[in-house]
Amino acid sequence: MRKLAIIFACGLVAQGCSGSSDPTPASTSDSETQAEAPKPILSTEEGEVTIGTMQMDNFEMRFYNTLTSTDDGQTPTFYLQADAANSDGESGMKLERPNAVIYSEDDQSVRLNAESGLIDERNETALLSGGVTAEMANVNLSLEKLHYDNKERIAHSDSPVHLEGEIAILDAQSVNIRPDDGIVELYEVSGRIRLGEDTP
Repeated sequence: MRKLAIIFACGLVAQGCSGSSDPTPASTSDSETQAEAPKPILSTEEGEVTIGTMQMDNFEMRFYNTLTSTDDGQTPTFYLQADAANSDGESGMKLERPNAVIYSEDDQSVRLNAESGLIDERNETALLSGGVTAEMANVNLSLEKLHYDNKERIAHSDSPVHLEGEIAILDAQSVNIRPDDGIVELYEVSGRIRLGEDTP
């Protein structure tokens, strides 16, 4: 199993042990929500059509990638659950207290939590904001926003990020997370790295 690597813009910093496998939600064949996404509410007034929005509680959505296909179908590469979601009348949903999992090709997952967010089913993207945390292997990240692109398989933030791990406490101005490669890239970094015989 591939190890998680923390990388500065100029090169490799450290490697840690890999995390445990995460349970994968039930397999299906296409990108879907557990409950059908809310459809716009159409109303007419004086001959004009207006579009309203609709709220869903306990909202769930999954994204897929053909690289993860199995004999039983496809397993999700991204799973999101939120306390509530509001349709914007198109493909987007505004989220309340979302949490999510990015699944990788070798079962290394990234767990995400935030206060709010946006998810776009059509473009397979999600933006989490407000007290965002990301947990993977032996590394925890704290930041204010994080954008995930399921098609490109990368999570990115250009907001300040704080990282804590077994051997490092670091602050950076931006971050890229590449789950399939087990890599966290940090830019404009300051902090402390512990070196010693017990360093992985």
